[in-house]
Amino acid sequence: MKSPEISVIIPTFNYGQFISEAVDSVLSQSFKDFEIIVVDDGSTDNTRDICMRYGSKIRYIYQKNAGVSAARNKGMSLAFGRYVCFFDSDDTMMPYKLEVQKAFMDKVSPEIGFTYSDFSVLKESKVLSQFSSKKLFNIFFQIKDLHYEDIFSHRKTFRELSLPCPEEYLDRYIYFGNIFKTLIMGNFLLPSSAMFRKECLEDFNPNLLNYEDYELVCRLSKKYAAGYLDIPTFFYREHENSLSHNHDERMLKSDFDVVEKVWHRDSFFYTHFKREITSHLP
Repeated sequence: MKSPEISVIIPTFNYGQFISEAVDSVLSQSFKDFEIIVVDDGSTDNTRDICMRYGSKIRYIYQKNAGVSAARNKGMSLAFGRYVCFFDSDDTMMPYKLEVQKAFMDKVSPEIGFTYSDFSVLKESKVLSQFSSKKLFNIFFQIKDLHYEDIFSHRKTFRELSLPCPEEYLDRYIYFGNIFKTLIMGNFLLPSSAMFRKECLEDFNPNLLNYEDYELVCRLSKKYAAGYLDIPTFFYREHENSLSHNHDERMLKSDFDVVEKVWHRDSFFYTHFKREITSHLP
């Protein structure tokens, strides 16, 4: 049996109220050669019942509650796709997400290990903001007055790369290059926006509770370049348990902790960028 091109891993815990929208949005993708792996991290609500209704359309895995990192790692160990997407179970994909990200990854050098994108914010079925990436993480960009043109070494439009996307986005940019140093400022990407080459992936650290995705991206960015699609590819759902609540405090804490864990302990990098690193430690 032929392996799918893309594995979409959806970790979930007591999100029965959202999980069907997340799964349905994947099943509605314009690109169809994918598998969906739902890893239920010990839910006690109706998540299992909802997932069982999909039958063979998804692979449903139940495990005792061990945290989102363990759930993502479990899904990764079962994935057959050349590319892997981690998708939060309270978010929804736009129909072109998998197609456009795969087309970009197929076209560019293997040195680009992953790509991520902008996103729109959804609250109570209403779109609050269409282009939200720079707004959500503006706490970091304001510090250095940075723009995406400053972060990446290259940029091309979707039209120049002949990538499939809605017509209104053809002249928007894709930025690509190394973001390792810039990530010292803090995390400016969401896991639901990303697509990774499977051979580039490493496990999430299960000992980290609130910033495991940031720490993983930091590790990967040391080895691989990244691409940023300046178009929204998914709806980030804002609710009482989502990232945007207490965002500044939580993100700044993750910034300090991961800078200490990733860069401060890297003797070569620390030697060359000591001023940048220490300026972001409390």
